[in-house]
Amino acid sequence: MSINFDFSGVATRYNVKCADGLTIRKGAFKHCDGKKVPLVWSHNHGDPSYVLGNAILHHQDDEVLCYCSLNNSKEGNDARIRIEHGDLDSLSICANHLRKDGTDVTYGDIKEVSLCIAGANPSAHIDHIMLAHGEESETEAIIYSGEYIDERPGELYELSHDDEDDDEEDEDDMDENLEDDIAQADEDKTVGEILDDMSDEERATCLYFYELGKKEGSGSKKADNNSTNEVKHSDEGGNEMNVFDKKENKKDAVLMHTDLLKADESKIFAYMKNHSTTFKDAVNAMALTHADDEPAAGDDTPAGDDPAPQTYGVRDIEFLFPDFKNVQDTPVWIKRDTTWVDKFMDATRHVPFSRIRSLAADITADEARAKGYVKGNRKTEEVISLIKRTTDSCVVYKKQKIDRQDAVKIKSFGFVAWLNNEMTLMLNEEIARAALVSDGRSDVSDDKIPEDHIRPIWKDDPVYSVKIDVTTAANMTPQAKAEALIDAAIRGRKQYKGSGKPTMFTTEDNLTEMLLIKDGVGHYLYKSEAELATTLRVKEIITVPVMENLTRTVSGVTRTLAAIIVNPYDYTFGSDDGGRITSFEQFDIDYNQQKYLKEGICSGALTVPYSALVLEYVPAAG
Repeated sequence: MSINFDFSGVATRYNVKCADGLTIRKGAFKHCDGKKVPLVWSHNHGDPSYVLGNAILHHQDDEVLCYCSLNNSKEGNDARIRIEHGDLDSLSICANHLRKDGTDVTYGDIKEVSLCIAGANPSAHIDHIMLAHGEESETEAIIYSGEYIDERPGELYELSHDDEDDDEEDEDDMDENLEDDIAQADEDKTVGEILDDMSDEERATCLYFYELGKKEGSGSKKADNNSTNEVKHSDEGGNEMNVFDKKENKKDAVLMHTDLLKADESKIFAYMKNHSTTFKDAVNAMALTHADDEPAAGDDTPAGDDPAPQTYGVRDIEFLFPDFKNVQDTPVWIKRDTTWVDKFMDATRHVPFSRIRSLAADITADEARAKGYVKGNRKTEEVISLIKRTTDSCVVYKKQKIDRQDAVKIKSFGFVAWLNNEMTLMLNEEIARAALVSDGRSDVSDDKIPEDHIRPIWKDDPVYSVKIDVTTAANMTPQAKAEALIDAAIRGRKQYKGSGKPTMFTTEDNLTEMLLIKDGVGHYLYKSEAELATTLRVKEIITVPVMENLTRTVSGVTRTLAAIIVNPYDYTFGSDDGGRITSFEQFDIDYNQQKYLKEGICSGALTVPYSALVLEYVPAAG
């Protein structure tokens, strides 16, 4: 059996560090030995006319060779002319199913060999990598060897049962036989069809001896390939291949079974002895592992590290697995606890106008007191001090957009409704945060919610928000600090002038430390939050994540927010009709984008003097 080809070359080399840091390790394409793949022009996979022929791959210790046959199409003949003329001299491969170990590529499948206009770097490199469609572990790469092709036609190999005396056969007879083989091959089956008709044992034996033969005669064959051969065009337009210009070429082109067994019989018999198997099983087993797995001299790749192709079951059985399914209908939000937002916003007062004014009359001064009268004296009028404050509105918004083709593809849940819920959630949290402690952004930020339009209780004027110091020492224990907070809240309660029973807003850490307070015998003082709230004389205690680690500096002293005691009803939000939180949706026809907007035009402020108590940790003086 013979395999004919138009030209040969190096498809890729092993153990060469690529420009992007990757290294194709020895044996990465070992299982592709003997594989027949398309020969393509410059990796063009979109047009069948760019398929120029086919290539048979041959794995060697440090490289993968390819033996290429051009078809009789216009493109194939054009390529043949350019190769013969020397215009094309570079090859490259396209491989997929790559496996990597760090920066080492240890496995891959060559799917085609390409002719290229210009050779790449003499050291093989990968210039483009992308995820293959299917599983995430697979990659695809275009690998350029930068090696020149051998333009001369030749014969890949020929296996014969003749002995070495046949090497003296007349050269003309050999040429005659070769022409007969070519003619017969054209009339009968292709190489691929012949290989397909073989049994597994026949194919394995053929591949095994082919591997040994190429290793045995690689040195002399490479030297002979430099001799002068030529491509002759027959009358029918086909090619006549002549590799026997010199008599010594015949021996290298004919690999004898007897020579192969002599060269490697020790390995076969050693395998038979170690595995207690027959000669046939030993040949088959060694062929499946591609004969020799020992690294060549100078190769630092340990033997046995290369992944062997699957030899049982169903390859890529993962394709048959059922698709992954969501355990939730919609993605779960990763967010702060916003339970406090609804409790705060639902309890605040809302008026139907955005520009709000608060008026208060101070009747606590002596001038406002009722007076006793002595006959004959002049009666004097009381004096009432008026307090007035105005607060204008501002815009608070949340904007989002998405490409329409992406939104259309989402079928598993209502994407627009899901996105609308997120925008509503985040907008309400931001307004509540601005009203309680401010939005925390810098005063020069364009996104800052103005503190004179939505006034934060924490930083409000002392006439509306009373500041109470909780003095702390450097070596204070968490329990002592919690006890100081409770004491300050109880003592400062007398300054509260707000409506009804207030609510305490604090952090989770502060609440925890207060609940962990123990008496002298180790019993917890407060069995529940309700007991603690009763002690603090508040309606309930609500934890607010955005209050964590908030500080402000006053007169050079850093004050850390501990808690705010307020009845949210004393905080008023104002918004004109139409200025309340409104949703907008618009389609941008120029960019094919769906845009969404939620915004509110409102103002907010405490409208009852002394209606809030702000407790802050202040370091002890000195």
